[in-house]
Amino acid sequence: KKGFKWEHRFYKHADTVINLASNEMHYSNDRYNQFSSKMKISDIPLFDKSTYIDQYVSVISSTEHLVSFTYAGALSKTLRNPDYACKVFERLNRIDTEIDVKFFSRGDGGEIISAYHESVSNIGLHDYIPHNDMIKVLEESDVLISIGNRHSEMVPSKTFEYISLCKKIVHFYFNYEDPSIRYFKENPLVLLLSEKDDLERNVQLVTEFISNSVKPLSSTEMSRIYNDNTPQHTVDLMTINL
Repeated sequence: KKGFKWEHRFYKHADTVINLASNEMHYSNDRYNQFSSKMKISDIPLFDKSTYIDQYVSVISSTEHLVSFTYAGALSKTLRNPDYACKVFERLNRIDTEIDVKFFSRGDGGEIISAYHESVSNIGLHDYIPHNDMIKVLEESDVLISIGNRHSEMVPSKTFEYISLCKKIVHFYFNYEDPSIRYFKENPLVLLLSEKDDLERNVQLVTEFISNSVKPLSSTEMSRIYNDNTPQHTVDLMTINL
């Protein structure tokens, strides 16, 4: 109730109210009817077309052997748990796939990373670094790690930063309702792995994924799929009545 009172105070003075697509059902509630004519739906505006490169993507690093995996973002034992992902990387390490796995993270999920590090030294936990430095690390990585939220409709904002970098992505999801899946499913650079599927099968899928070159979607196709996630789309909604 307190939240709605604050919204009411802001909304009555606004010319346009832009809500995220993930919250569309919430804002269709009758109590928002008085503001419905002002409301528009957009999406997380973090897809950067300027960084997207339409070219084949492989995973052969400068060493021609080591494959680097990087995760950036919060980890939680209850919301975004890294245990299954670590199991996959632990198995990859056992079958002579040379990997370097870095988690740049905070939260109690880091305890799980530290526990795996004791037996697998090339799975490591690192603290947050400045955003520009983090982007450089992601750009230099072969594969980006994405872990879906277990009990939330919220889409991690880094989903679109990952997509914009035109890198291979391995996304681990716990629920089939994982909201990130709708953004990843049409992208050939993304491998979707259910944590409920057979572990050995998923390890094999990752092995094949990192071994093959992949032709990404064209810039035109990306613009079509992720148009609502470009900053320009939200700007257009803001200025349409000006």
